[in-house]
Amino acid sequence: EKFEGQLTSARGELYLLNNDFVNLLGGIQYTVESMDNVSNKFGSLQARDQYEGAFLKSDFKLSHDFLLEAGVRQENTKGRPLASSYHVGLIWNEMVKFEYATGFKTPSLFQLYSSYGNRDLKPETAKNLSLSLEHHFNDQLFSSLTFFDTQFENLIDFSFATMKYNNVAKTRTVGIESQTTANFLDGGTRVTLALGYQEPRDISQNQWLVRRPLRSASLKFSADLTSKLDSGAEVIHTGEKLDKSGSQFLTVEDYTLVNIFGNYKISDLVSAFARVENLEGKTYQTTYGFYNQGSLYKVGAQFNF
Repeated sequence: EKFEGQLTSARGELYLLNNDFVNLLGGIQYTVESMDNVSNKFGSLQARDQYEGAFLKSDFKLSHDFLLEAGVRQENTKGRPLASSYHVGLIWNEMVKFEYATGFKTPSLFQLYSSYGNRDLKPETAKNLSLSLEHHFNDQLFSSLTFFDTQFENLIDFSFATMKYNNVAKTRTVGIESQTTANFLDGGTRVTLALGYQEPRDISQNQWLVRRPLRSASLKFSADLTSKLDSGAEVIHTGEKLDKSGSQFLTVEDYTLVNIFGNYKISDLVSAFARVENLEGKTYQTTYGFYNQGSLYKVGAQFNF
């Protein structure tokens, strides 16, 4: 099977209000997704879809210590209403943040129309409740802790039993994440440690969700070598996770990868980057039976306008 896809998006934003007490940002977004899929089983198939979105984001300074955030988004497809979402958050003293948000994700053309696709897929919808605690101990040390409770309906997942994408009726993931960043040498050297634990469950089947690790961790080091050049390395650990082959549940082993990277600022508008992932060339499984092996090399440039 040969699949070629293209995603084109344009976005515009404008501040409708911007003062010391109220900020109101409005915007629109237009996205076109197209695909050309050639399959030995189904022949050639071309598909195209478009999405139009409009959104408002605002924050209100209630007092010196309290900030209220709110936002809403409407998504249409070819002029027809598709989904809407909103969020509201309350921040105290830039240290404690409580947030409730809804969201949605439309199925991709590959998930809909490829030989593995399912044209009856519905958009994913989500509800997320989170509480974040942040603290700057000094100019060199920052730490954060986040508790979250996320619920999905119609979660899109791949079934190896049917070899198709399907909607999972309802899932819930409860977890905690922490991050600590330390800066040295006037901020020229940075070390970040991130830890995560989650419990993802398929509520409709009363079982663990497959292919989602309970534990994760990362350690990242970066340094400014010159005013234009920085480089670094990171170690990323993915814990063991449950998977399924047919009706049999299996365990995918944990793995740890080492990545290195570098960035060079050519000008105020152009920068170049290089990255090597899986530096040690390990062979590991992301899902049962699907092995990744060898290092991945990336080189590119970024243009800012």
